[in-house]
Amino acid sequence: MRRLVRRTVRKLLARTRWGRERKSKDPFFVTQQLIRTPTPTIFDVGAHVGETAARYRALFPQALIHCFDPYPPSFQSLAATYRGDERIVLHPAAVADSTGTAKLQVNRASVTNSLLASDQRGDHYWGSGLFDTEGEVTVKTLALDDFCKDQGIEHVDVLKMDVQGAEYSSISSTLDATTGASFKPTVSS
Repeated sequence: MRRLVRRTVRKLLARTRWGRERKSKDPFFVTQQLIRTPTPTIFDVGAHVGETAARYRALFPQALIHCFDPYPPSFQSLAATYRGDERIVLHPAAVADSTGTAKLQVNRASVTNSLLASDQRGDHYWGSGLFDTEGEVTVKTLALDDFCKDQGIEHVDVLKMDVQGAEYSSISSTLDATTGASFKPTVSS
């Protein structure tokens, strides 16, 4: 009975201004409203252990999701989570401005690992010590235009990036791309 009351209240609230405003601030809800194809191509750049890929998989069951993460321990978790899911393709690499290799800064909190050096001002916003660099590892890098050309990808519906400040440099190779790959930007914050 309690579940029925809760569900009814939620349905009623969803029809109100409060319910609509709440949904309009959810980037996944907004993405679902904007993407009209049942089989979108989604790039999850900086996939970490796959939390965002799981949300996209739930919203778009037939999507082809490419997950990129260069940090070996995170990638192992990602691989274990999506083993056997043929619609999620995993890439143990960082997306960068060029294809090759780079040094990844390994921080105390793996979600803050970056190709960029840590900025201690992050402590003020996110908490002390999360950005403390504990080492570095050489990782494979992929330029998006090279990757799309090599994979025969002509269209990307969603490009999600969480690369700790390196977003611009990660997409800079696509700005003058001659690959023909089509990026339809949908921006949410």
